[in-house]
Amino acid sequence: MHNLPESIVGSILKPGDGISGQVLATRAAVVVEHYLDEVPRPWAEVGHVESGVAVPVWWQGQLTGVFALLAKDVSRVFNAQDREVMELLASHLAIAIENARLYAKSATDSPR
Repeated sequence: MHNLPESIVGSILKPGDGISGQVLATRAAVVVEHYLDEVPRPWAEVGHVESGVAVPVWWQGQLTGVFALLAKDVSRVFNAQDREVMELLASHLAIAIENARLYAKSATDSPR
């Protein structure tokens, strides 16, 4: 689920672009308290973001994606505990993605 403008959905990020691109570049979790001061935004369409946390999604040693959460509320500041929760969720996300991939593969491989 996302709350992004349709004009940027499916766009390809370069390492370093936005918080997700920073995760791609560093291959590590990124927590920012003041997004506009700390992160170059690749798209103006995203609008105002106050803080964020993004973590890599790993599967069998491969970086398969980025799981990010951004907040517009200035009172919401992410911290190390939020990062840990996001990392746990990202590991569950990786398992769910792999299960979905295997299920789709088995559906196309099985004779009818």
